[in-house]
Amino acid sequence: MRKHYGLIEANYLMSATQPSEQTGKRAGRKYLYLGLVTALVVGGWSLYWDLGSGVINDIYRNGKKVVAAQGGELVCGQQEVSGYPFQFRLDCQPLRVETALGWVEAAAAKAMTLAYNPQHVIVDMKAPISGVVQNGPGYSADFASTLLSARLGTSGINNLDGEAKELTLSLVGLATPFQASVKAAEVHIRRATQDDQDMQLAASLSGLLLETLGIEQPVEGKVRAVLKGGAALLSYQAPSFSQLAGSTDLQIVLENAKVIQGELSVSTKGTLKVRPNGQYEGTLPITVKGVDQLEAALLPFFPEGSQVPASVARSAKGLGGDKGEVTLPITFSDGRARLVFFDLGPVPPLF
Repeated sequence: MRKHYGLIEANYLMSATQPSEQTGKRAGRKYLYLGLVTALVVGGWSLYWDLGSGVINDIYRNGKKVVAAQGGELVCGQQEVSGYPFQFRLDCQPLRVETALGWVEAAAAKAMTLAYNPQHVIVDMKAPISGVVQNGPGYSADFASTLLSARLGTSGINNLDGEAKELTLSLVGLATPFQASVKAAEVHIRRATQDDQDMQLAASLSGLLLETLGIEQPVEGKVRAVLKGGAALLSYQAPSFSQLAGSTDLQIVLENAKVIQGELSVSTKGTLKVRPNGQYEGTLPITVKGVDQLEAALLPFFPEGSQVPASVARSAKGLGGDKGEVTLPITFSDGRARLVFFDLGPVPPLF
């Protein structure tokens, strides 16, 4: 009987241990497969990142060649590619670009894109930025932060967004030095949704102070416009403004433009043509609210002793009556602006 129980006990132990051994073998194979898959994913991602970082270096080298072919120079000091595993990042200290239009240099610049979304590029520049415009003044800018975001397509840029905070701009080399500061500024550029040949633009600024002109009350502004035929400027082989104006009927459609300073606001909307020489042509209706503040707002923009601000303000008050609001036509022609029959002076061309 004891022998019989011993056989039963042995059979029970064998049956109890065999499945656990098989389960252990299966679990071991699962971990092995998991390890192999992990190794393949990590290795494949590392290879992808290495290839992507190589592409960034190629883009930079090709950019240098393109700028050099146009008689300019692109310099990325202390160039470094980093960001593994989820970013591609190119750091330059400093970044300098020279073209036929002048040169610009930033103390440092960083271009980033997510490895899984390389069509979205973000550029962060460090102050100060300085430069010179061809046949024009030099400039320098200081700021707390600035950011540029670009979403790229197959043939060009689809969206372009930029923002700056606590910006101070100085122009040098002028007869009268110019300095302005802005608390915050934004600009957004898109290919138009209704017509992909057009370009949409929206911009805003707040806390604008023009110290040189003695404007100490902050100015707020915003504009929304469409540049007819302007989408070509977003292509990777973009023409210049002058080439574009010479090849198409370039028009600026102002959907809304408004400037506010204290109780005074000036707004307009309408269409201006851009002539091949960069000058504007057309008439816009200007709506002024707070007419009593108009003379004081115009004074800084005219030479000392000029009677134009007072004359414009009197005419506006006469036409507006007691409403404190008036709409007047401003005409752009031959490089000058005229409000009703008052010559406001020259207007800088678009290019």
